[in-house]
Amino acid sequence: GWEIGGRSVNVKLEELRQYPYALDFSSNTFDICQFHRDVVDKLPKEAHLLGSSSRCPHEVYAVGNHILAFQGHPEFAPEFVRAMVNARKDS
Repeated sequence: GWEIGGRSVNVKLEELRQYPYALDFSSNTFDICQFHRDVVDKLPKEAHLLGSSSRCPHEVYAVGNHILAFQGHPEFAPEFVRAMVNARKDS
């Protein structure tokens, strides 16, 4: 089913900080907007798991020094998710 709204993610902070492109995290948890139906249930072959949530065991992962992947949408502001929900509430 759909996952819509906010979700708390637990990250492996020390491991995440090893990646030069990773955000400057100061806590081992953060909240992220979710708006999806699919869940990453198996990591890509070269992926390194960096975070999980109660809904998705593979919430954040890295591949090499060039890919940082999130199940959720760090680019979405909460207001944007609310607008998407309101636009689709009758469908």
